[in-house]
Amino acid sequence: MSDRDQLLASLNAGRGELLAAVEEMTDEQAVVKPAGGGWSALECAEHVAIVEAMLLRRVKTQSVAVEEELSRAREPALYARLAARGRKVEAPDFSHPKGRYTTLGEAVGAFLDARERTVEWLEKCD
Repeated sequence: MSDRDQLLASLNAGRGELLAAVEEMTDEQAVVKPAGGGWSALECAEHVAIVEAMLLRRVKTQSVAVEEELSRAREPALYARLAARGRKVEAPDFSHPKGRYTTLGEAVGAFLDARERTVEWLEKCD
């Protein structure tokens, strides 16, 4: 499987995971914040939509060719740490939710639009 195919599979799997996580959630449930603090599901969906659009913009405008491929030896450990979410990391200010969407459907729709543009770009890029 090529790098592009692996990345497309990951992007599609991530889309599916997000949709499954909110599938039966109501808008009333989506605005409830966790008891211990943190963002509501609506705020998390807004954050994901913001970051997806920002990363695509960054890749399209700031990608540069590298003479040789960087080592991938650290990737499995990095992915495991990201998936575990054992250590809380503060999101950059620009990606904090600010109430851009009033419903979970709007936020998820914004993410899906951005993810579709990401997939289309990846399918066409060299």
